[in-house]
Amino acid sequence: MTPEHIFTSLGNALIGQPGRFTTTLATERGAKVIIADVEQAEQGKIIGGGGGNVEALRLVIALCGRKTGHPHGLRIVEKERQHNEPMPFIPNLDWQPSWLRAIAQQTADSMFLKPARAEVTDTDDGRTRLLFVISGAEPRPVPDTSVETALTNLFRGIGYANGRKVNVSLRRANG
Repeated sequence: MTPEHIFTSLGNALIGQPGRFTTTLATERGAKVIIADVEQAEQGKIIGGGGGNVEALRLVIALCGRKTGHPHGLRIVEKERQHNEPMPFIPNLDWQPSWLRAIAQQTADSMFLKPARAEVTDTDDGRTRLLFVISGAEPRPVPDTSVETALTNLFRGIGYANGRKVNVSLRRANG
């Protein structure tokens, strides 16, 4: 998947519903920049506490761009106001682990140069464990801890938007 598709998938999942932002692609200083025009009421979900989500999205987009051979960046702008009041938070309580597994696998396939897999395990107490297993031979353009932190921020936010607590970890496979 392209960096643009990954951003759209992750952004929709963070917000909890599609259609709350639009994207355009621009070129700046030789890099492609995804410009996300986000409704004001939804910006906090994309940006995250202390900017954690947007920084995580930028790292994921950069790694996806590395895989495609074209540097990518991300800019968030405020969409012209279409609603006077923010939408109340309503979690999606019809949780399907297969949906999380699919978006996590798409993200892994788009970020990592070597084959990777996403493993999802649900518990009855509303928790989900998401493990990204990457190749031991995967190049390290940034520390694994930075990648794990980015994935944790994003997928915890996605879990929150869907009424789940998601614990994320990243492990390198032997070989």
